[in-house]
Amino acid sequence: MPPELPQDPRGAGPVATAVGTVDAPPKKPKRALLWISSTYFGEGLPWSFLHQMATEYLTATGASKTQISATSWLHLAVTFKFIWSPVVDLFGRKRTWVILMQFLLGLGMFAIALVVPRGGQTIFWLMLGALAIMHATHDIACDGFYLQALDKQRQALFSGVRTAAFRAAMIAGSSGLVVLAGQTNWFWGFGAAG
Repeated sequence: MPPELPQDPRGAGPVATAVGTVDAPPKKPKRALLWISSTYFGEGLPWSFLHQMATEYLTATGASKTQISATSWLHLAVTFKFIWSPVVDLFGRKRTWVILMQFLLGLGMFAIALVVPRGGQTIFWLMLGALAIMHATHDIACDGFYLQALDKQRQALFSGVRTAAFRAAMIAGSSGLVVLAGQTNWFWGFGAAG
C-alpha cells in the first residue's frame, strides 16, 4: 500500500515533498464536483478533437484513407506519456500543469481552426501532433491531481463523475462540434472546441 500523501497541517495549500508538490484537497464536496467535472470534460474534448473531429474533417475534405487512418498515430502520445510523466511529477504543481495545458489546448484547437480554411495540411498535422502531446500531458496532470487532492473514499465517490464528464466531452466533440461544422464550416467546428 502506498504511503499517505503529506497534508498541510493548516489544512490548505501545497506541501513540498521529495517528489514534487502536493496540492491541498478541496474542502467542500460541491467544489470537488465542479473541478472534477470541468477538468475531466477538459480532458475528453481534446481526445474527441484528435480522434473524431480530425477524422471527420479529413473525410469531408476528401483526404485519402491513408491520411485518415494516420490519425490513429496521434494516440501514441497517450501511450508513451510515461516517458515525460516524471517531468510533470517533479516540476511544479499538478494544478498548475492542468491549468497551463487546458489553456494551451484551447489555444491550439482554436489555432487549428485558423489553419483549416487555408488548407495547409503540413501545418495541420504538426499542430495535431503538438495537441496530442499536450493532451497526454494534461492527462498526466489531471490524474495526478485527482489522486493527490482526494482520499481513497472520495476518489471512489467521484469516479462516476469523472467518467461521465469525460464521456460528455466526447459526445460534445464527436456529435455537437461535428454537427456545428456541418451546419456552418470547419472553422466554427474547430473554433468552438478552442
